[in-house]
Amino acid sequence: MENKSLSIVYLEDNVNDAEIVTELLIDAGYDIRMKHISTEKELIGLISKSSFDVILSDFSLPGFNAFAALQICKNLCPGIPFICISGSIGEETAIELLKQGAVDYILKDRLVRLPFAIKRSLEEKHEKEIRKQAEIGLKESERRFQTLAEVSPVGIFQTDATGLTTYVNPRWCQISGLTFEEAMGNGWFQAVHKDDTEKLIKGWVTATETHKPSSAEYRFVRKDGTIAWVMGQAIPEKNFKNKIIGYVGTITDITELKHTEEELIKAKEKAEEMNRLKSHFLANMSHELRTPLVGIIGLSQVLNEELKDGDSKRYSRLILESGIRLKDTLNLILDLSKIESDTLQLNFEETNLTEYIPALVKVFEKTAEAKGIKLTINTGEELLYSKLDKILLNSIINNLMNNAVKYTLAGNVIVDIKKIVDDERQNIEISIQDTGIGIAENNLSLIFEPFRQISEGWNRNFEGTGLGLTIVKEYVEKMNGSIIVESKLGVGSTFKVLFPLFKTDSGNRVKTDTMKEIPKSIPETIKNVIEKEKIIKPLILCVEDDLVSQKVFETMLNKDYRIDSVDNGDKVIDLVKEKHYDLILMDINLTGRLNGLDLAQEIKKLNEYMNTPIIALTAYAMIGDKEKMLNGGCTHYLSKPFTRNDLLTLLKEVLINV
Repeated sequence: MENKSLSIVYLEDNVNDAEIVTELLIDAGYDIRMKHISTEKELIGLISKSSFDVILSDFSLPGFNAFAALQICKNLCPGIPFICISGSIGEETAIELLKQGAVDYILKDRLVRLPFAIKRSLEEKHEKEIRKQAEIGLKESERRFQTLAEVSPVGIFQTDATGLTTYVNPRWCQISGLTFEEAMGNGWFQAVHKDDTEKLIKGWVTATETHKPSSAEYRFVRKDGTIAWVMGQAIPEKNFKNKIIGYVGTITDITELKHTEEELIKAKEKAEEMNRLKSHFLANMSHELRTPLVGIIGLSQVLNEELKDGDSKRYSRLILESGIRLKDTLNLILDLSKIESDTLQLNFEETNLTEYIPALVKVFEKTAEAKGIKLTINTGEELLYSKLDKILLNSIINNLMNNAVKYTLAGNVIVDIKKIVDDERQNIEISIQDTGIGIAENNLSLIFEPFRQISEGWNRNFEGTGLGLTIVKEYVEKMNGSIIVESKLGVGSTFKVLFPLFKTDSGNRVKTDTMKEIPKSIPETIKNVIEKEKIIKPLILCVEDDLVSQKVFETMLNKDYRIDSVDNGDKVIDLVKEKHYDLILMDINLTGRLNGLDLAQEIKKLNEYMNTPIIALTAYAMIGDKEKMLNGGCTHYLSKPFTRNDLLTLLKEVLINV
């Protein structure tokens, strides 16, 4: 057996017996340090000063006995095992000793039991010490939990295994408005909002039956009527045998969070409502401005074409230019609204920029010529392609060219189209350089901001909304491009737009250094239609409730077409049954029971009109309006205002296929 150190006090008046015990324990493998005493005084003095592992005592001692010795040891060194060794001791006496605290008794004729008795008593002592430390730790843990619970900013609760509440901390009471006593058991349910009770009870019962964590948001109604929103969470509490003995959880006051959420929801709803109102306003503004612009632009164009030189022709020209300027301003504002609302729809297609850009620039040739500005475009022999939305590309080039011509009082506007290779990336660079007024370096950061211009307020030198470059930058970036501006005040500006190069094609093109005339050839099929119309003019029904617009359409078309006009949708069905029309121009917003789309659908139900073109001529020009018209019964779409040439060109293209 492994040697074990053992410090023993032995109360024995017989020296021989003490030696026998010592030898026995040594033989049992103990390393003995024995203090042999026989009097009460010696016992008190010894155990008061030193600590021992075991105390052995004979029953009968000089002047006292084992009972007295046991009491002294319990007072001075409680917890040290006390074993009585006696030659003769009655059973009742032995039992009484055990009751009073002795761990064992050994008869001297059975001393062989002593080593085992000592071993067992030491093990029991060790277990008691462990249990004592555990009890101390538990009490410390309980005290710590109690302290934390008292100062916790969240409500804390405990339940038994069935889910009945056994403890709540002060913060829990403060949040719920209940006292400790009121919260016990299921009493806390009385403070739960009636609209939350059923769902909460169901969830709590399910959690306790399935022994799973639970989480819920619910409301307490305090005694003063105030509402407290809480987030309640609970998890099972298990003992050392992993058996659920209850639940512990928290409630967090989320009233302010809920109020914030409600405010955010209200703000979101208000923002959505404002956005709807904005959309309705823009749609209405677009419609109400476009409709009268039909008269302004259309009639002024007709007058300008028919009047001879003189003040009247000059005035009609000014009216036309003003109308076009107003239309352009309206389109810019609507374009910006599309960008801001993120409702811009893109249609990417392969575009040959080497040939497409010159066609766009051609539009500005006459304006540049009138100001004495030399317009030049440079392209290479290689055809450069990119995937772009042509509508957006048109807007980009038109805005940049308009600025270049507008802000250049004399000199040149040069357009370059070339391939750029940078860091193994290939781009197409469209450069528009002018010799205009230029931009000061400190103003370069402003030009792409909406409604900003270099000259503002009473110092404005040029007209405009300040939206053109804002839209240009947005459109360029939406097509995966970038824009760079270089400018010097009084010298001029260069705007460079870069788009990803999709592919190239080396065609048999001759490089051009100056702007070449792009002939407007009329297709042979259109010529045939024109010749045919000279004999029998197509019959057109114009459905339009705005009398000014009606008059404009009649004036635009009466030379080449026969026109019937009607201003009320209810009369249309009777008219189309009386006559057969080759084409129908349909306004959408009409007086009467049916709108334009309803009428288009009714007309298409008639066998003789199944293939008849119905062109929507409408002031509805917001995102999705065109698609709505084409899916709603119309075959073609043209937004107001438009020029006479726009309408005539569309009619010829449509009638070719009739």
